[in-house]
Amino acid sequence: MKRSSLTVLLLSCLVVVAFCARGVLAADEPLFESTIRSTYHFSAYTYASVEHDISIHGLQDDYYPSSYTMLLENARVIDARVVANDRPLEFDFDSQRLSVKFASLEEYQASQLFKILYKVEDIVKKQGVLHEVVIPIVQPDAKSLVSQQWFEIYVPKSWRQIQSSSIPVDSIREEGDENVYIFNASDHASSELRIKFGDYQLYNTELTYHIENFTDRSGEFEVTFPGSFLPYQEVFVENISPKPDRITTDTDGNVLGYYKLRKGEKKTVIFKGQIKIDVSSSAYIDAKLDVYAPYLLPDVYWEVYAPELTELTAGMSSVKDVYDFVTQNLHYDAVVNDDGSISRKGALAALQNKDSSVCMEYTDLTVTMLRAMGIPAREVDGYAYTDDDEALLQPTVSDVLHAWVQYYDPDKGWINIDPTWGSTTKRDYLNNFDDEHIILAVKGLSSQRPHPAGVYKDDEFATKDVNVTLSNSSQIDGITFSSWIGDFDYDNLPLWRKIWEWIVGLFG
Repeated sequence: MKRSSLTVLLLSCLVVVAFCARGVLAADEPLFESTIRSTYHFSAYTYASVEHDISIHGLQDDYYPSSYTMLLENARVIDARVVANDRPLEFDFDSQRLSVKFASLEEYQASQLFKILYKVEDIVKKQGVLHEVVIPIVQPDAKSLVSQQWFEIYVPKSWRQIQSSSIPVDSIREEGDENVYIFNASDHASSELRIKFGDYQLYNTELTYHIENFTDRSGEFEVTFPGSFLPYQEVFVENISPKPDRITTDTDGNVLGYYKLRKGEKKTVIFKGQIKIDVSSSAYIDAKLDVYAPYLLPDVYWEVYAPELTELTAGMSSVKDVYDFVTQNLHYDAVVNDDGSISRKGALAALQNKDSSVCMEYTDLTVTMLRAMGIPAREVDGYAYTDDDEALLQPTVSDVLHAWVQYYDPDKGWINIDPTWGSTTKRDYLNNFDDEHIILAVKGLSSQRPHPAGVYKDDEFATKDVNVTLSNSSQIDGITFSSWIGDFDYDNLPLWRKIWEWIVGLFG
């Protein structure tokens, strides 16, 4: 009797099914089909109690599994046990490997439904005011199919709501002091279920702008403050020093401050505040676009009418078609100039040189292809907060800025997508945007303006002018930017107007 082995790769663990054979196996013919229902009970601390209910069904009469081994890589597992029909099963466990053995066909037949139970430590990551968990999903191979895979996740109600998840929630219920979330991973190719819990993410933000008048006369100079793009992003201002001489909001929602400088004058502007990101309901920007034309036009770096691009998009019909093409064909490779900067190439050059792209190329090509299809699109420049620098490759112009895309849906508004991170991480940034993207500037009417914070440099190019940290408290300091602008406008009214408004308010 011969023995072979099968493997199914997980994100953080490996399942190995060894089997006994009594015949000849056809090439690439599956031997087993399994269903898995995994239950995770998360405590208020960092560990989880895990139960895998596993059912293995043979697809070939001449084969049965002789063992089921789970290799738990990078996981701190304690209190492991295996049961079937309320009786313990013999298993081997050495902190990284849990192996269940079936000594005979009869023992396997009596244990086709079995449970693997354990506790895993350090599985919960506190990220700012959010709790994040990453759970592996079993991946099928040619010899072992996974027909169904469900997850039942129990979390304390103190974790609040789901902020984001890589797989849609199938159902939700309450049990005592816990919320219970059901996920069906059967039809998802992802290797992980990534969930964040909380009402929103909050970032402490300090932005520095160095402006200088190089002309021979006095002039007015513009800086771009981070704007609120509700419901996704809301900005709270603690202080802007010095205050601008005037302030406006442009068509794309950017908040623009203007400073008057004398000939040769320098000025350093510092913005301090908090930025709240909320993707619990959606990652959309609730805005009505009445005129599409400005967001369909070509511009520098966006060669909408180039024959190569019009021919490429002629056979496409959806945003997904564009996203899939860009993420599957461009390859991330940052070519840095001698001065530390990265040259922007534009959409056409990105298409012609697919192996040397950064987020600017991913963004320019996506915006241009969408516009060529008649779908309004614009560029977003911002800050991407991540502690996974290898997977989430992000440098662009300076200060570790990032670029991504918004396209317009008439039923929803502007929708964030990130083809760069979709390509480098293989996660779904088309349908599952995250809370780690902070908008600093939106470029819709122009491919080159306005400039985001981080590019207003002094003579010293190496200055770090974008400082973003996660807040460990959900308390919001400062006032909304709209309120700050209202106060600013009132402070700049002439005295007679303030008196008039006071009288109007007094009597009516």
